[in-house]
Amino acid sequence: MFVRFRQQPNKLQVSLVKSNWNGGKLKQEHIAGLGSVPLEPTVPDRARFWKKLFEKLSALSNRIDQEMHGKILDSISKRIPVVTEEELRAYLLEYYDHEKVFWEAMECRNDIMGADYTLKTGMVMQKAVDAQDAMRRAMSQTIMLQEKIERISRGELPPELPVESDTNKLLADSGISKRQDVRWRKRASMTVEEYVADRKRALQKLIKAMEVW
Repeated sequence: MFVRFRQQPNKLQVSLVKSNWNGGKLKQEHIAGLGSVPLEPTVPDRARFWKKLFEKLSALSNRIDQEMHGKILDSISKRIPVVTEEELRAYLLEYYDHEKVFWEAMECRNDIMGADYTLKTGMVMQKAVDAQDAMRRAMSQTIMLQEKIERISRGELPPELPVESDTNKLLADSGISKRQDVRWRKRASMTVEEYVADRKRALQKLIKAMEVW
């Protein structure tokens, strides 16, 4: 048996093949598909590939002995390297830091929306309550992500890779329109600290306006 790598336009496909002589001709028998990765795989791509690979090889244990198992892993690792602990830690820190920035922005956005809605008539007061609830949920997410970043920085790694957030759905669920998001994203060209400080200043102006009103 040997590992076959087949490059397609957007991915590298891996399979296990066995050569057999049949009628004086050498023929190749497809044993199993071992998965695929993009041509330039990210850390999550490689991590998920290797997790599924071990599961597939385990299912083939009745056909693969220990020596062949080692040869397969060695062959694949030369084309698709196993994710190191250092790579995983760096990826998780970057991922959770990105998530934390998003939820910090969500916290500020919903806080501002809540203050804005309180300036409206009683018919929309529920929106103000909803926005404040969303702001508190975003704050909880920010705190949780910061705790994860700190644990990873201390060397603790989670058992599973995170499931990436659907930020478009999260924005929609919070009642944030595409136009609002575009406007806020323009302001996001600032650093995170500048952006959060700018949003807090805007909130203070709204609160002052509400006091006058």
